[in-house]
Amino acid sequence: MPWRSPPAHAAELLTHWQALGKTLGRDTLAWNAEGSRLIRSWARWPRAYHDTTHLWACLRHLQAVQDHEPGALQDPHAVALALWYHDAIYWPWSAHNEARSAHWATRFLTHQQLPAALVQTVHRHILDTS
Repeated sequence: MPWRSPPAHAAELLTHWQALGKTLGRDTLAWNAEGSRLIRSWARWPRAYHDTTHLWACLRHLQAVQDHEPGALQDPHAVALALWYHDAIYWPWSAHNEARSAHWATRFLTHQQLPAALVQTVHRHILDTS
């Protein structure tokens, strides 16, 4: 079975992804389709801990930091994107999950014509999670 049905927090996650896209000026079909791909990826076997519940907890923690200390993060959008992609590709026996996830993020975000500095920051943040 490639993924659990339905993934935990799928609706909340998709709403978050779409809101992030609107904030970044990327409210498009391609952006929304990417959110669905990410959620499916986060829900695939053989995940145990690094699943959609983990992603949702990370995003909620980010929101709590922003609510508690507004302005504490230099680029909260880069952090949010890095959280979305940080283990988008996850195989427990692989040492390359972060690099592959960072590559996925870089490809998509570059294709979306987001600023190169943002894309590089997201890439670096993802690699920092290893």
